[in-house]
Amino acid sequence: MLSVLFISGCNGKKPSKSTFEKTLQDHFNGNQIYIGLSLKLPVKRYDANASNDIKTSFQRTGGIILGGIGDIRAELDVLTSLGLLTAEQGVEQVRMYYGNFDTQGTDQTVNTITYSESSTGSKFIRGGKESRLSYAHLRVISVDNYTEPTNLNGQIISEVSYTYVLEPIASWVKNPALLRLMPELNDLGTHHQDKGTLALYRKGWTVIDTGIEKNEPYFGKNSGLK
Repeated sequence: MLSVLFISGCNGKKPSKSTFEKTLQDHFNGNQIYIGLSLKLPVKRYDANASNDIKTSFQRTGGIILGGIGDIRAELDVLTSLGLLTAEQGVEQVRMYYGNFDTQGTDQTVNTITYSESSTGSKFIRGGKESRLSYAHLRVISVDNYTEPTNLNGQIISEVSYTYVLEPIASWVKNPALLRLMPELNDLGTHHQDKGTLALYRKGWTVIDTGIEKNEPYFGKNSGLK
């Protein structure tokens, strides 16, 4: 059962647009917005002029060949040009299997490029099942509305509607080549509206749910947001 509460305390406990705006912004200040790179760094590119059969054989034996995968290869090259990755060239002998019925395979020398985080890139790239690139901070523009604090199962909460904008984390985010490859980045500077949940504790209001993951799919698991 819900019951409406009247809170008259100070120290940030009294509900107001300014209190909730500060609470949300304090929460976002500890987070960055990420986008997945669809691979895990470091990654090795086998730059062979390979047929589809050879590409299949690389996948079958655990290798990675990016010579014919345009978007991923382009992303790696652009991130390298921006100084976020290093690209180390090498030569390697690998066993090629020409088709599914080739059980012996043939040794072949191929050129390789290994992409890794640079010292600069390590400030923006995070690991996990796939590498993620942080590209924006979130700034709260305004709290537009909020519900009267209510007691839900012993927890005082308020639903807060607010407007925010994504701001680039560094100048490289606006690189035209990167924006073409990662269209999500074009959303920078656009105003968004969302609804979050805040809870009142002894020290004041705390963000339980920002609501962002529900309405912005490309944040999803790649964000540091709750």
